Amino acid sequence: MCEVKWIKINTNMFESNKLRLIEAMENKETIINVWIRLLVQAGKTNDSGYIYFSKDMPYTNEMLGILFGISESLVENALATLVKYEMIDINDKNYIRIINWEKHQNVEGMERVREQSKKRMQKYREKKKKEESKASDVLNDCSDVTVTEQIESKKENKELDKENENNIVAMEEVKKEKRRIEKISEEALKLIAYYEKITGKVGIFGHESIVIAIDTFGEKYVKMAIDKAMEVKKINMTYVNGILRNWAKEGYPKEGKGNGKGECSIRASEKFKDFKPKEARELSDEERRIAESELI
Repeated sequence: MCEVKWIKINTNMFESNKLRLIEAMENKETIINVWIRLLVQAGKTNDSGYIYFSKDMPYTNEMLGILFGISESLVENALATLVKYEMIDINDKNYIRIINWEKHQNVEGMERVREQSKKRMQKYREKKKKEESKASDVLNDCSDVTVTEQIESKKENKELDKENENNIVAMEEVKKEKRRIEKISEEALKLIAYYEKITGKVGIFGHESIVIAIDTFGEKYVKMAIDKAMEVKKINMTYVNGILRNWAKEGYPKEGKGNGKGECSIRASEKFKDFKPKEARELSDEERRIAESELI
C-alpha cells in the first residue's frame, strides 16, 4: 500500500466522552500518545484503517513499544483501554484496525492515492517488460543471453546481500533500543520501591512518570530531585519535575551538595579564585596620633 502524508484530526477530539474518560486515568498521556500514533500508523498503512508491518505480519506489542519508545506492558495496557472504549479492534490474528476510520478520514482521497500508486507500478512493469523484450531481440545467440543472465544474477545477489546487511543493522538497533527501555523501566521500579520503603506509602510516584523523567534527565538527578522534594515535604511528581527543569536550565548540582543551585554557584565562586587583597599601608606619625586620640 502507498502511504499518505497526512491524516485528519478533529479539533474537538478531546471533547469526546471516550477521551474525557481516558484523561481521568493515571496513564492518560501514554494512552493518548498511543492513540495518536496508531492513527498516524493507519495513514501510513493506508488500508481502510488497518495497521500492520506487512500484509502477512501484524505488529506485536514489542514492535509497537520500540516504535513508540515505551515499554511493552504500557503498550498492552493502552491497547486494552482503546479496545474497551471501542476505538480500535484487534482480530484473532492480532491485526489492529481503527474503528470508524472511514467516517473520520478522506477515504476517497486515500483511495485515489492507492489507485495512482497502482497505475504507476503497472506502467513501470510494462516499461520494464518492453525494455527486456527489446534487449532479447537484439541478442542473437544463447551465449549472449547466458552472459546477460549471469550479470543480472550477480546484480540481484549484491542487492540481496545489501538488503540483508541493512536488515541486520536494523535488528541490532531494535535490540539496542529495547535494552535501553528495559534498563530505564528497571531503574524506575527500583526508585519507586526505594521511596515507598522510606515513606511507607504506596503509589506516590507513577511508573510511567518516573520512566519519562529518567529518560529525560537521568536516574541520578531524578533521585537527587526526589530527595530535595522530600526535604521540603513536597513529595509529588509535579514538584520533582519542576526541580529537574530548573537544574536543566541553571546547571545540575554536584552529588551530595544538596544546595539545589547547581554548578552556577560553583562558577560564581570561581570568579574570585585569584583575588589578592591589597597590603595594609603604614600610617604616618601624624595619622597615628589622630587615630589614637579618637580611640581615647
